[in-house]
Amino acid sequence: MKKVVYKRWIPQQYEEIGGGNKKVVAGTGVYESDFNAEGEFLGWGTEHEELNRGVGQYTIAIVKTPEGFVEGVLLSNLKFVE
Repeated sequence: MKKVVYKRWIPQQYEEIGGGNKKVVAGTGVYESDFNAEGEFLGWGTEHEELNRGVGQYTIAIVKTPEGFVEGVLLSNLKFVE
């Protein structure tokens, strides 16, 4: 298998600003800015997103982390290093 580095998604988080209102915490709901995560490339897959006018499909890389988890990674967030 080929070694890869990739950018992980940082889940969106909110903070309470009073009166029951919340605001998005800066730096969440985005991808990491650098290729910090390492993994092993397993193959290609597809993902989909439901849109107003139908379904949109796109290609992803299937990556296994050193901890044994499997993640789908957008191609723009992936680099092969071996």
